Amino acid sequence: MEKTKVLYWADFKKSYSRHLIKKLQEINPSLEFTILDHIVDILSPNVDVFDYQIVMIQVTDVTKFSASESEREKIGELLEEFADEGNKLIVSHDVVYRRTRNEVLQEMYHYKINNFARENNVKYTKTSYCKQVEAFSSLPSVFSLADGELCWGDISQLQDKKIFFDTVVVDPQTGKRLRIPLVFGKIYGGGQLIWFNTGDAYDEPPAPITELDENFVKLLAECISVDLNSLKKPEYHNEEILAQLHKCDFSKPFSFICYSAADSSRVYQNCLVLDKLGVNYFLDFKNITSATPGSEGWKENVHEALDHENCTSAFVFMSEDFLNSSNCFYELQKMNAFEKKFVPILLGVSMDMERTLEIIQEWDSLTYEEKIKTFKDILAIRKKENNGGVQINQLVYHCHRDLRHFKNVQLVETILENCNLQLSDSKEYFEKIDEILEACDLKNLFS
Repeated sequence: MEKTKVLYWADFKKSYSRHLIKKLQEINPSLEFTILDHIVDILSPNVDVFDYQIVMIQVTDVTKFSASESEREKIGELLEEFADEGNKLIVSHDVVYRRTRNEVLQEMYHYKINNFARENNVKYTKTSYCKQVEAFSSLPSVFSLADGELCWGDISQLQDKKIFFDTVVVDPQTGKRLRIPLVFGKIYGGGQLIWFNTGDAYDEPPAPITELDENFVKLLAECISVDLNSLKKPEYHNEEILAQLHKCDFSKPFSFICYSAADSSRVYQNCLVLDKLGVNYFLDFKNITSATPGSEGWKENVHEALDHENCTSAFVFMSEDFLNSSNCFYELQKMNAFEKKFVPILLGVSMDMERTLEIIQEWDSLTYEEKIKTFKDILAIRKKENNGGVQINQLVYHCHRDLRHFKNVQLVETILENCNLQLSDSKEYFEKIDEILEACDLKNLFS
């Protein structure tokens, strides 16, 4: 059996590490571990990090790689080269905590922990993305770990990450409910990065480590085995989804769905969730049967829908295809003219914001004057005060992709405010969306 070599370091007793490793090897006998006494030993001439396929760093408290800034930087640069060469780096929460000053890794993960909250039992919930790609299959959809602490960073930094587990926490500063990641992955160069939340039990590791919680051991084993490049790509069947969608009820307030036909699969999935949330919306293929998109008949129907007295807002699903679509541009012009509120959702896996701005600035018939408040404020575009250019509002950065974005707090607030939802607050929304996303599991829907 070919061995997978793992270089491992933790900031707790070696006895705990050895027991944990033994459990991991019971799950995957091909794993071969080498335990470092100290993380700085990775710089030793006796250790060749490139002899390993995986480096795993597990900490339970604020831990700098070294008191020496130059050593920290060397360790970070070595790990960056290791990942860039096609290997996997797995770290736990505080490795990228702001006070650790492990700055190279904070930049690599594009995530810096700057918030924490004490929580005896942390609820881990599989994201719909995790279910779609059939990752972490040995774990249940929902389980709890006695982590003792939740850690999170700026949620606007999650755009390039594949989130497998998340949870809801009340921000102690604002009192708002936030949905934060507990496990995520990220492609880095030719390699892969994994981050997972583990708690802090002050002078001892948290219970999942000391008591070897079965789900915690499975979670680490899955982090080691998951291949971000080989995750299943779900197949979407447009006709099956369309058959389940409701037509627009023009007698009630409704939202307009603006999207590129190239993105129809993902957009229809999102509409399925909007349906179950109770959003009344106008979707061309569900409400226009006698006209081809882009034709005069189609344009007349779009014009009538956007000019309708009950059309209050629009969902705009942005992607590269969207930006290059003359039909989407036509719809945006009409939204601007009819002063419709606007909920932007990014669909692109790697949408380049600079390119997005560049294309939008080329739309010369869309103006950025102060009087165009709905376009300027809701379309998430701002006029720069100094040079007259435009910039994307932070709301766009906060929008997640596919079904996951319905769990994003900033977007939730916008949807609640603008889209006629009969829900009282974000708490009620989150309770309902968890139930809906579980029901909309695409694996079951199309099996």
